[in-house]
Amino acid sequence: MLQRVAYSIYWMSRYLQRADCYARLLVAQITLANNKNIPNQWHQILIALADDASFYKKYKKTALLDVLNHLTFDDQNANSIVNVLTTARNNARSIRETLHQENWEILNIFYLKTKEYQSNPNKNLAFYQLFFDEMNTFYTVFSSEINKEKIKKEAVLFFQLGSLIEHNDKTSRVLDLGFFEPKINDIIINSAISSSISGQSNKQLLSQTNELIHYFILAENNDFSIKKKLQNIENIINEISIQSANNQLIVSLKNIEYFLNSINKDTVNINQISDTFQLKNNALDQAIFEQYFVFKPTHFGLNEGEQ
Repeated sequence: MLQRVAYSIYWMSRYLQRADCYARLLVAQITLANNKNIPNQWHQILIALADDASFYKKYKKTALLDVLNHLTFDDQNANSIVNVLTTARNNARSIRETLHQENWEILNIFYLKTKEYQSNPNKNLAFYQLFFDEMNTFYTVFSSEINKEKIKKEAVLFFQLGSLIEHNDKTSRVLDLGFFEPKINDIIINSAISSSISGQSNKQLLSQTNELIHYFILAENNDFSIKKKLQNIENIINEISIQSANNQLIVSLKNIEYFLNSINKDTVNINQISDTFQLKNNALDQAIFEQYFVFKPTHFGLNEGEQ
């Protein structure tokens, strides 16, 4: 597969997964706000998503509808849902010959619908909740169609790889929300955290915050855990048939694996875990870039020392 095509699929996937994660997070946090008064809730969400600087350039206070607009429809916020959808669509359009026609149509139709939502001047809370539900439904349908392998197997693998890297990043950020404390067993907050990551609330774990953290970081029987997704990442890299993984990619994978294995769930410092993981996940993303997307010229017919 051409490096340009693999790169576009990988980043199309990351941007679509980011939009889906934002929508799921915001739905859960709206529900949380309706059930519990948490000081600076929306400020802490902006910090966790690294969108606080861009927000405070325009607003002085974290009014709910202002935060929702900034994270969803603001053209001036590079990470808003509308902007990441636009970038994902641009990546898809550049490789339309690789995608199945149905894949392109699903994405393009939802993009156009999102622009219609964006232009609506009457955006209330119910309006945002409706859009977020449609965003999550779109992503479920689109990713399901991609995974049916109507396109080349390697294209599917790069789509899955991008999704896994992005979801792990967003999981670590959700767990790092300032009002989520391992020592506080708050069922309402824990329910919001669980729904933000997986779209569902695991009732068996909601009363013990440490258990919930372990479930979303280390549990190998949880498809949404960071460790489980890391295992899937390693399997995909082993399956991609471009070339054998280089040392940097292998080291980046092992660094995360060693780090996760070193975590003691009984002495959790979630802020430190999240910060460290994000650095290592970024290093893995860079290693993937250098392995698969950087052009490496091959010289034919040259003896050693000749150029």
